[in-house]
Amino acid sequence: MIIDFHTHIFPDNIAHRAVYNLEFTGRVVAYTDGTLEELRLSMKEAGVTHSVVLPIVTKPSQFRHINEFAHSITHEEPDEEGLSIISFGGIHPASTNYKEELHIIKQMGLKGIKLHPTYQNTYIDDIGYERIIDYATQLGLLVSIHCGRDLGFPKQVNATPRRLRRMIQDVFPGGSAENLILAHLGGHDMENESEHLLVGGNYYMDLAYILRLALPSQILRMCRKHGIDKILFATDSPWSGQKEDMEYIRKIGFTEEELEKILYKNGASRFIRFIRFLFLLHFMKTRIPAFVKTGRKKRQTAVSRKPARLSLFFLFINFRAQIYSFLIAARGLSRIARRAGNSPASIPINTANTRATTAR
Repeated sequence: MIIDFHTHIFPDNIAHRAVYNLEFTGRVVAYTDGTLEELRLSMKEAGVTHSVVLPIVTKPSQFRHINEFAHSITHEEPDEEGLSIISFGGIHPASTNYKEELHIIKQMGLKGIKLHPTYQNTYIDDIGYERIIDYATQLGLLVSIHCGRDLGFPKQVNATPRRLRRMIQDVFPGGSAENLILAHLGGHDMENESEHLLVGGNYYMDLAYILRLALPSQILRMCRKHGIDKILFATDSPWSGQKEDMEYIRKIGFTEEELEKILYKNGASRFIRFIRFLFLLHFMKTRIPAFVKTGRKKRQTAVSRKPARLSLFFLFINFRAQIYSFLIAARGLSRIARRAGNSPASIPINTANTRATTAR
């Protein structure tokens, strides 16, 4: 099981044009044509079993059709080829109905949202983003944020490590931001600043588009300083190759135990159902062949015991999921109670320090 926590695809009718335009502006060559079909081929070649797709809403009017596409391609349960696609939703910081839209994303069954401050032309510490991030995490949604420079807009950096730290301080005054994922190790092409200002916080970081660009020694140092338990394997496909990144990450000095956590254990912890399938696949691979080889009589005896074993197993997993859901709800109620003395407005963050959106 390997989870790539950061990929991008487009609907077939616009994929080729979108990838070509991004190749031209960013002066890069894509590893796939940006379609779901080629992402699946890339996954099979690389041995990746789960890809998390991160759509970007570049203007508020795109909300409906982008999230409908995200919902249409999502299937958490591995298909007949053993592949799973999990798409996040997208939302724009200028949305006037951000709470309603976040509820729609949640109701669709999407696990999180993607924010790209550069493509959305908004600073990450803007009030629009802070409202969305705060409410999304209250709903239990994950929030993946593009951090640092973007190749298509090298001079426009809307999510510097300094602004990211300010946003985190505003939205998570207690310091716990466990549903937050800072892409590109906290700052693409800004690794030194990220290491100084962001590494070590209580949030996740992914390795998208940074593995073969940053110094291996710095990647190892930043990951270990931040905490291996909070690092997610990610490629940024189609802008980096899944197979190439898989081969490279095994060569730069991580231990086998560290690789297990980065490649799948940390990612699986964000999706309870993944753990269920991990154990189910292990059961199928190790037990069922044994049933076949032990002869008809013994096989029948073993199979007769299988339903009871599976029932107990799934009962245990479902119990863990219920406990997890209860803890999330309790944490949300606790946050609301702590803020009971604040303004009754719908925005649950301190608006006294609000910074106005800066458009370019």
